[in-house]
Amino acid sequence: MNPQGESISEEVVDGGVAELFAVDRIDQTRWHSRRCDPRGGRMYGGTLLAQLLTAARATITSTLHTSSIDVRFVRPADGGRPVEYRVETVQDGASSALRRVIVAQDDLTVAVGAVSFHAPRDGWAHGTWPTPAHPDSMPQTGTPHPSRAVTAADFDIRFVDDRTDGKLIRQLWFRTVSRQPADIAVHEAALLFVTDIYFFEPLCLEHGYSGSDRALRYATTQHSVWLHRTPKVDDWLLIESLSPVQAGGRGLVRGEVRATDQRPVATVIQEAVTWVVNGAE
Repeated sequence: MNPQGESISEEVVDGGVAELFAVDRIDQTRWHSRRCDPRGGRMYGGTLLAQLLTAARATITSTLHTSSIDVRFVRPADGGRPVEYRVETVQDGASSALRRVIVAQDDLTVAVGAVSFHAPRDGWAHGTWPTPAHPDSMPQTGTPHPSRAVTAADFDIRFVDDRTDGKLIRQLWFRTVSRQPADIAVHEAALLFVTDIYFFEPLCLEHGYSGSDRALRYATTQHSVWLHRTPKVDDWLLIESLSPVQAGGRGLVRGEVRATDQRPVATVIQEAVTWVVNGAE
């Protein structure tokens, strides 16, 4: 229970994987993160993304699906302390809604987000294409580098970096270890939670550096996701990503999320600033 207001965990997400991005109500427009890392350090971006979506979704009807989320990171947040999500209603319609969210810590803005929702309708559909080898035939690699946020207790992750055509493509399969409730809010937020796990790294690998290289410095400036279909995170999903451009110290990584039936589930684009210290280029 939040001492400043009502706990709304039953309304949003509760227990298991959902606890990773649960939020509690402060008042009608403000929410705060429930989970903090006692060791502190920089807050994992996927946690912020998923909590931001969870807070925004708590203000709309549950019949709407998430259409897109765009978050601009302003400064790092301390993962050892709660952050506050201030949700502004921009638009409510019969088949769509839009929310603007300010993320703050110590009264400083750490991120600004926009989340759009829609009611799915029947219509044209295209975009399927082959997926690589089924993940059941791959070793259980875990995350590309150690992660305190995305752990083997919650997610089965198997990835490979492919350079068959001369350009690096990361193929990262994931699913939750346990079955999840049918609530679409849990599956959408869990997808967002995973999309940030070393998502910037293809940009660095193109130049011979890994995401864990001590000489490398990076900061994510923007993370955008378009959801095309409702994800089912307790079944295998593939995030296939590559970096199409790097210039002026900023680069993009683009990822396509697909299910094993080859249907596209989401598109992810991230911008990151990268630089190398210790006199390297």
